[in-house]
Amino acid sequence: MAIQKRECDLVLATFGRGFYILDDYSPLRDLNNENLDKEAHLFPIKDALLFNPSSNKDNQGDTYYTAPNPEFGVTFTYFLKEAPKSSKALRTEEEKKLFKDGKPIPQPTWRELELEGMEESSHLIFTIRDTDGNIIRRITQNPSKGINRVNWDLRYNNPSATSVSGSFNPIAGSSGRRGGGSGLLVMPGEYTVDLALWHQGELKQLAGSTKFLTKKPELVTLPAANYRENIQFAREVSRLSVAMTGTTRLTNEMISKVEHIKQAIYATPEADQSLMDKARVLGRELEEINFLLNGVQPKASREETPPAQVPLNIRLSSVSYGFVGNLSAITATEKESLAILKEEFPPVLEKLTKLVETDIPSLEEELTKLNAPWTPGRMPVWNK
Repeated sequence: MAIQKRECDLVLATFGRGFYILDDYSPLRDLNNENLDKEAHLFPIKDALLFNPSSNKDNQGDTYYTAPNPEFGVTFTYFLKEAPKSSKALRTEEEKKLFKDGKPIPQPTWRELELEGMEESSHLIFTIRDTDGNIIRRITQNPSKGINRVNWDLRYNNPSATSVSGSFNPIAGSSGRRGGGSGLLVMPGEYTVDLALWHQGELKQLAGSTKFLTKKPELVTLPAANYRENIQFAREVSRLSVAMTGTTRLTNEMISKVEHIKQAIYATPEADQSLMDKARVLGRELEEINFLLNGVQPKASREETPPAQVPLNIRLSSVSYGFVGNLSAITATEKESLAILKEEFPPVLEKLTKLVETDIPSLEEELTKLNAPWTPGRMPVWNK
């Protein structure tokens, strides 16, 4: 590494193949041999401003030159001396060494190769906490040797439901702007971040807590008199959102299950029409729950639907859209909408709970006694 002083109090630093311009705020000013000898190091973090970024452009047309702004939020700059290697990488390295030495190369079994492909990838975990030690966010990142950066969008989590494409991926959907990062902006104040590494079943702490500040510029048109009320409101809406999203997903799963049950009943000669009548009743009850949650689905826009009771999910969406990304006070309409949801949603959840825990399992037991074809979620039974 080399550092050279330049005019205007700028420093040009070379590290490996990279060149970095260091100003008064650059975390790379913290570079020294002591830090580079560590397994990992978190550099000092610049204060972050809390505001609502916009992608809209002024005036007409798109002929003006534009360039991307720095990422909104706070940037964590870190150094990683070595990136951990997967079992496959270690095996191929060993095979290359044996080949170079002219020694026999062991042939892995199909099962060993299969397990290599299923191995969970190593990942870095950045844990952000407030002054009380409460965990605000976790951000994961692929380990990469050298100096790297990761950004956090200064927002709380807004969890709803998980989505997995194929298999679990510790990196997917967990960056500072995705996977739950659509919550409310955090409070101004002091926060800390620490760095850990998960590798082959072990979690290792790499760098201790590093402090940083978030500040709110005095540019808000209608600032909330008590922003903590916004945070409390957001947490209450978030808890309700988790329950309602889960209810919607589970309702869809149960609708599919009952349709499979109907098909299994007609594929079982011993089953009479009384079982089919029970399945039809369950299907109608599930459809009623789905209607209360989602209402009539228009082909183009909800403006097409005639006046009717507002579906629960549409009301929840309106509440969330109104205050997320807004630094103004919570409106009376938003508070009233939340009160309506807290009154109308519990009976729907109670009805679904009865169907899932009592009515559908009871019908499945009758199918099992008749040795009916398997249906989703029903445990197979076999006796010698």
